[in-house]
Amino acid sequence: HLPKCDGKIRVSQHQRGKAVDIYFITVDNNFADWGQELANKWHGWWEAKGGNKAISWDLGHFEVG
Repeated sequence: HLPKCDGKIRVSQHQRGKAVDIYFITVDNNFADWGQELANKWHGWWEAKGGNKAISWDLGHFEVG
């Protein structure tokens, strides 16, 4: 397991322009309900286009390979 990114020596994929976080929420801000379904749907689309697979603990994270 790599150490966490420090922003200088170990930069994140976000800093490299290769990742974005998108959070799917419901009108009542309940991610666990409907947001997770949307995240799974869009990750399926993302992976079909060549994007990296979803990270189970960070479903809002979309990254290119």
